[in-house]
Order: sequence, then C-alpha cells, then structure tokens
Amino acid sequence: MKRLKNSSALCNSLFNRFTKVKKRSPLLLISFMWLTIFNSQAQAPLDGVFNYVNGAPVFYVEVPDSNAVSQIELTLGSDATQTDIFNHTFGYDVTTGLPSGFSFSRNGNKVYLGLGTFPDPSVYYAKVRLKNSAGAWSNYYEFYGN
Repeated sequence: MKRLKNSSALCNSLFNRFTKVKKRSPLLLISFMWLTIFNSQAQAPLDGVFNYVNGAPVFYVEVPDSNAVSQIELTLGSDATQTDIFNHTFGYDVTTGLPSGFSFSRNGNKVYLGLGTFPDPSVYYAKVRLKNSAGAWSNYYEFYGN
C-alpha cells in the first residue's frame, strides 16, 4: 500500500480516484437503461378462469396494471400443444369491430372476454398472456380445466 506524506496528497489521490469512477458512470447508466428498456417483459396475468355464462363461453382474466396492457392473447386447446378450441388476440379496451359473438368488457383490472360459440369442452388447456405498450409479451398464465 502506498503511504502519503501529507493530507494534500491524500486529497488529490482520492479526487483522482473519484474522477476515474465518475467517467465510467455514464456508461454504466446507459447500460442499465438499455437493459431495463429493451429487455423489459410485460407483467403476466394474475388470474384466469374459463366458464360458460348463460350458455356462452366467457374467459375472465385479471391484469396487474390496467394502464400498461395493449393486447391479450388467449388460447384454449385440447392439450398443451393445441389451439384447436379457441385462439384469438384481443386489443385491450377494444369493444368494437370484434368477430361475431366476441366481446370485451372491463371493470378496473378485471377483464371479461366473450369467446363466441363453441361446444363446452370436457377437458381444456388454457393459456393467456399480456402484451405491454412497449410491445413485449409476458409469460403465459396456464391451467387445465374440465
């Protein structure tokens, strides 16, 4: 370890070390911002339920933040690899121009999706995920039902 003879030399030594660290901080800040912005994943749904209401298929999904969602993708299949029962991506808060029998309604973070008409499946595999306003998709919220 280097010994310094007076306090002035100590202050200069500390200042020089500080300026070296300070020069690197913009690069660290830019790196952190890049990782945060470009690698940010959307938040996954909190809950999902598929049911028949008055004879029509309805899917309920709870979103974590109703202001950061742009689309909801929903698939129902006869197993985990299929989309043979239902597959559609809903625009968030888009209530017009939907395919026949489809609907979108929301109460706060609770979203209700009308899925048109199809026979009640005896067993199904559901997957739902959210797309945020930056274009990133969340992980799937997945479950089986019967």
